[in-house]
Amino acid sequence: MLISAGRETEFRPGALASRISQLLVVDCVFVGVAQRTFDSSQEALESTRRAVTEFTRRTSPARRQP
Repeated sequence: MLISAGRETEFRPGALASRISQLLVVDCVFVGVAQRTFDSSQEALESTRRAVTEFTRRTSPARRQP
């Protein structure tokens, strides 16, 4: 469990600060795991990139290539 806190005001910057700090921790964990399992992580990221690119081409009329 990840718990973070921040001061709240009318515009709720504390909520934003909490989310950013949580994303930082998640990113650090991701990088650590990716470094320890470099080959399989690289393959998984490449597979994800291909899937997203293909999905984007099929679903976005403005980005379709002839």
